[in-house]
Amino acid sequence: MALVTIKLRAGLPSLRVGEALEVMLAAIERVNQGTRIRIVEYSIQSNHVHLIVEAENSADLSRGMASLNTGIGMRLNRTWDRVGRGSVFEERFHLVVIDSP
Repeated sequence: MALVTIKLRAGLPSLRVGEALEVMLAAIERVNQGTRIRIVEYSIQSNHVHLIVEAENSADLSRGMASLNTGIGMRLNRTWDRVGRGSVFEERFHLVVIDSP
């Protein structure tokens, strides 16, 4: 289990309103239908997201998070009409392994 934080670049709109929130919720639902990772809990803030993520191993966690980030980034870029202007995220993601419940 891991705590994952994904942070937006400065100056972008809030993730907590309108279509951006819908993009985030749909992405979480879509990832949970797959087999690599499972998002157990989440907290969507205006400029970042905290996720509690389960995965069988570190490779699945890495691939699952890369897929999630790519999907969210592409959809947010379309939503905010900024296609071709680079990543919406400051970095890939920040991860802290959780050893106990």
